[in-house]
Amino acid sequence: MPWSIPITYNNARTPLRMSVPQEAEALVTENPGAYAIVHPENILFEEKLLYFGMAGPRPRALIHGLRGRLATNCPHHASQNMAQNVLLGNLPQNLVLYYYETVTRQEALILESALINLYIQEFGVLPQENTQQPHIDFGEEYIAIYDEIRGLLG
Repeated sequence: MPWSIPITYNNARTPLRMSVPQEAEALVTENPGAYAIVHPENILFEEKLLYFGMAGPRPRALIHGLRGRLATNCPHHASQNMAQNVLLGNLPQNLVLYYYETVTRQEALILESALINLYIQEFGVLPQENTQQPHIDFGEEYIAIYDEIRGLLG
């Protein structure tokens, strides 16, 4: 399964957190998966990639999976921090989101871990908005998924 098309990610719903605008929320699946948030104006991959995250099924929520995490007012630290950086002028108003759909929450968690760890292997630091290095083993198949997003972003 390939990465999604690029989707706008901004603070139009509320200045307190970033999300997919309401008119684009149908573009985001309700299935679990991992996602990448990107600074569209930067040229180099290590400056362009801001954050890797994941979302599980969200069984108690009205909107599930990636859509429930990314296209609602669901608070989470990274979206709040990025919204603050937009307000301070450190990030542009419109960022870009790509997601990679998985079947299970566990698979999404492993994919997120793999993406963060592969980024660290390549650049020696966490992506700008990630705050912790996950410690979950992952297989070789995740390298191709990382290479694919790296190729999409340059």
